[in-house]
Amino acid sequence: MTTQGSLLKLHDGTRKKPRPGDIFAQRLKHNRQYIWGRVVHADATCGPATGLLLLYIYHPSTDNLTPPVDLNTTRLLLPPIIANRQGWLRGYYKTIENRVPRKEEILQQHCFEYLLDGEFRDEYGAKLPRRTEPCGIYGVASYIGVGELIAHTLGLPIERDID
Repeated sequence: MTTQGSLLKLHDGTRKKPRPGDIFAQRLKHNRQYIWGRVVHADATCGPATGLLLLYIYHPSTDNLTPPVDLNTTRLLLPPIIANRQGWLRGYYKTIENRVPRKEEILQQHCFEYLLDGEFRDEYGAKLPRRTEPCGIYGVASYIGVGELIAHTLGLPIERDID
């Protein structure tokens, strides 16, 4: 079952509130592989919105719900993402474990381009003097947007079920 516009499959299980260090799985509806992510912070801001999540999404994927051991920044599939909690609330993300990240698993600087003014900001909205890589887009993503970014990056079709 999918909801309007979703590229992700629903998971069975709990819809736990995400915490920093949570390792979570998500699955595109037309792919049997699990794509892994981590909650880096649960206090990011974007404009007036607060209490947002800073997420990392990793590559490669796996065919089971055993998270990869090595989740360092060289394995990022996408630049960091500022997201809401809808992926958990609606059951598209499944938290598997909580792991305190090692130093090499967190970028020294998180960078997001604010497309309205071309400036760069961190996950708290503070302006940065220059772009650092990897650089994401300054905005709030939902599970739908994250699914589309993953599909686009992997070269998969973006076809949505409309219920």
